[in-house]
Amino acid sequence: MQAARLSAAGQARRSRDDGRHCLAVTHAGEVAAELTCMTQRASLRSASAQATEAAFN
Repeated sequence: MQAARLSAAGQARRSRDDGRHCLAVTHAGEVAAELTCMTQRASLRSASAQATEAAFN
């Protein structure tokens, strides 16, 4: 009986740890995607500004 309770507790703890890991990975992926998007937008703004400047010079 005691062994079954310990086994169930161990499984629950592993499940919680796996969930935290997945959340951390998901969050890291979202941060990376957001940084990529921000970088691309900044690059487009820079290219647009350069094109505008070239058109007026």
